[in-house]
Amino acid sequence: MKTLVSRREILKGSLAVGAGLTLGFTFPLRGRAQTPGVFAPNQWVRIDRDGLVTITNSVPEMGQGSLTTTSMIIADELDAKLENVKVEQAPANPALYKNRLAGVRR
Repeated sequence: MKTLVSRREILKGSLAVGAGLTLGFTFPLRGRAQTPGVFAPNQWVRIDRDGLVTITNSVPEMGQGSLTTTSMIIADELDAKLENVKVEQAPANPALYKNRLAGVRR
């Protein structure tokens, strides 16, 4: 049995995904301290004036290759060179770096 998907369903789905991605970033508000010359839309990503992209990883690397693949995906999405993307381990701050869906830091 074939399931047909209408254009309207595809548009609704893409709108939901786009809205979800947009809501995942918090935009800097007035009074929020930021380092001059650094764009930091949230606690996970920072981009400085030199084009260095820093990703904060709260998940421990245990041989799965998550640090390498995350760097490659971010470099591809931002159209940056892979050598300009670095990953740092998140500090022990469960309130800031917890998984919002699970409610715990993983």
